[in-house]
Amino acid sequence: MDPVLASGVLTLVLAGILIAVGVIRIAMGIQHRKAAAGWYWSVLSGIVSILLGGMIYLQWPVSGLWVIGLFVAIELILNGWSYVFVALAARKAGRADTTTGTQATA
Repeated sequence: MDPVLASGVLTLVLAGILIAVGVIRIAMGIQHRKAAAGWYWSVLSGIVSILLGGMIYLQWPVSGLWVIGLFVAIELILNGWSYVFVALAARKAGRADTTTGTQATA
């Protein structure tokens, strides 16, 4: 019925989700820092998610019309890169385990 209001509400919900996802990513990265060599990529991704969510929230009524597409794209790109680098670190760690003869533990 009211696209401007819906866009504003959706933007506010998006800000909350980005902040929550950022906190979870940081916690996950810190929790896995001993197991994964690329753990800091998850932490960096979480920090950026929190920053993006905060920027949306601080500029909220005005940001409702343009920020959804831009920040979701930034979030998805950074999330994808963090997964790529974590996977490369896991692959490198797996190769190190096979050359030393030890078995990787989950």
